[in-house]
This record gives sequence, structure tokens and C-alpha cells, in this order.
Amino acid sequence: MVTDNRYHYYNLGSTKLAADAYLFCFWSWFIQQKLMSAFDPNDPDALFDVYIHMKLTGPAFVKGDTGKDAIWIDRVVLVRKTPNAQ
Repeated sequence: MVTDNRYHYYNLGSTKLAADAYLFCFWSWFIQQKLMSAFDPNDPDALFDVYIHMKLTGPAFVKGDTGKDAIWIDRVVLVRKTPNAQ
């Protein structure tokens, strides 16, 4: 459970990207984001922290909320952890 139905950043961890990288945020492909534009073929071992800016609404997520259960994601942020190879 979350304490409010506002947007918050959530750290999903660190990862290396691939030329065909996607982020999937649900059990299906319903919520997905292409990440390949951040992939650098000259530095394929680059490590990134991945964050999503997400809001959860409804009683399944927020105690006392009477709205509809929903997951809202308005951005994905990749923060390069390793220096650029160039």
C-alpha cells in the first residue's frame, strides 16, 4: 500500500541496456516503454539506474481511497551510472 494517490519516483534498480531494450511494468505487455534510444553500441556495458514516476489510485493501492483502481506512469528516467566511454 502507498500512503497517497500522488506521483512518486520509484527506483527499479540498475541494469545494462540492449539494442532492443524495453521496460515492462505489468504482468502483460500493456504497460511498456522502449529504452533503445539510451543504448550506446559503443559502450554496451554501460549501467543505468531506472526510475519510474508513478501514481497508484483506488482502494487496492491507497487505504481509504474511493476512486477507481489504476496505475499511472508518466515518465521513465534512466540515469547513467558508468562514465561515458567516449
